[in-house]
Amino acid sequence: MVVACASIAAACSSDDPDVVPTSTSAVPEGIAEYEVEVDGEARTYGVFSPPGTPTGSPILVVLHSLGRSASEEIPIAGAGAFLSVVPIGVDFSWNAGHCCGAAAARDLDDVAFVATVIDEVVERYSADPDRVYVAGFSNGAMLAYRIACERPGLLAGAAVVEGTLTIDECHADGATDLLVVHQTGDTIVPYAGTDASPIADDGRLLGVEAALGRYGEAAGCAVGGAIDTNTNSDETVDCGAGGRLRVVVVAGGTHSWPDGEGAGGAVDATDLVVSFFGLRDSGSA
Repeated sequence: MVVACASIAAACSSDDPDVVPTSTSAVPEGIAEYEVEVDGEARTYGVFSPPGTPTGSPILVVLHSLGRSASEEIPIAGAGAFLSVVPIGVDFSWNAGHCCGAAAARDLDDVAFVATVIDEVVERYSADPDRVYVAGFSNGAMLAYRIACERPGLLAGAAVVEGTLTIDECHADGATDLLVVHQTGDTIVPYAGTDASPIADDGRLLGVEAALGRYGEAAGCAVGGAIDTNTNSDETVDCGAGGRLRVVVVAGGTHSWPDGEGAGGAVDATDLVVSFFGLRDSGSA
């Protein structure tokens, strides 16, 4: 059962789209705020619609990391003529499978939550249901990966930044575009994986290449051979049903959203997401 209500805040200025909240607040001030009931629990999400955004616009769902709000760490709202949708995880966590926090401990169906939010936004804003994308960082990236594997028909594309696959099976159909961005110096979600992660409920975090192998086996695509982690690399391959897999590896770095400057050097994750999904302007495809 799904029940929705809304409280609309003042419209965001196109000159200052990234209103930064603290992680004690839900939806950033100046963004339209909505509440939806999923599995008997009230959940919250926000929508930023840039001034002049036409009907039929694409949607980018932005998924925050564990304990943080999306606008604190993912500077992507207002980067193109698309609807930015910001769901809020319970206790700022997502159930991505083996991770993370309260959402995983309670086995919340965050895939259903995001799917419900997408359906509502498509209807409420007359958005394009065939151009729905999701981008996540860390725990949010893990949920993006999970959605791409478990609900492949829901998305046109998913971006996984400093995340990994935390479910044991993947049923990707090869039609979804997938962008994976990872820094080899990440110690929170290690490139090589770990059996002793403090954030995973069983300690296990799959390595980036192992996760790509699991996804690629289902989607009918794989990067060519072992990835050289001593230098930056960027490879795109075609998947089985018309989708693309792009893998951008940054040598060194940290557990952060690459910004083209200090974090990730010359790699700008926002630019990668917007360009890979054709979101630079509303007429892109």
